[in-house]
Amino acid sequence: MKGRSRKGMARYRLNFSGVAAHSGNDPDKGRSAINALAYSVIAVANLADPAQGTTVNTGVISGGDAANIVPDHAEMIVDVRFQLNAEFERVNMAMKALAHSETEPGVTTQVTQQAYTPAMTPDAKTEALMQIVEQAGQTEDIEISWQAVGGGSDANHTAAVGTPSLDGFGPIGANFHSPSEYMELNSIEPRIRLLKRIIQSL
Repeated sequence: MKGRSRKGMARYRLNFSGVAAHSGNDPDKGRSAINALAYSVIAVANLADPAQGTTVNTGVISGGDAANIVPDHAEMIVDVRFQLNAEFERVNMAMKALAHSETEPGVTTQVTQQAYTPAMTPDAKTEALMQIVEQAGQTEDIEISWQAVGGGSDANHTAAVGTPSLDGFGPIGANFHSPSEYMELNSIEPRIRLLKRIIQSL
C-alpha cells in the first residue's frame, strides 16, 4: 500500500494566564486559567470538519498548583490534521483568534504555532509517477494500491514545492506508535526489488 496523498499537520500551544487566589477565602479575587482552557477545548473541537478531512485533537492539558488555589496558569497542546490546505487557513485564523477572545474574564490567552506541514496532494506529474510505480509492481508481481493517509512525512514538503512525490515503499507493517507495532520481515527484499525497478524506470 502506497501513499498518494497525506494530510497536512499543524500544532499549537495555548497558554492561559489568570489570577491566583484562595478558593475558599477569596474565590472572587481569582481568575481561573483552567476555566478558560475548558472553554477553549470545546471551541477548538468545534473547528473539526470530518467531511473535509479536518480533525482537531487537544492531546495534552495541564494547569494549576493545588485544589484550593484558583489556577493562574494552564496550557493545552492541539494537533490539527487537514486534507486541504485551505482548511488549514480556516483553522489557523480561528486558532489565532482565540488569543483575542475572553472566554473567562480576566484571563489572557497566548497562542503559539509550534509546527506546520502542508498537505500532500497529487498533481499531474505525480499521477504520471504513479503509473511508473504500477508498471514496476506488475513486473515484480507486487500488488500496488494507493491510499490517502492521515500522517505526514517528508514527502509533504517535497510535494509542496512541485516535486512529484510518493511514499510508503518500505516493508509491510502496521499498528504504528503502539506496543503491537510490527514489520513483516519477508516483505523487505521484495520492496527493495520494487524500489530498484522504479528507479531504473525513471
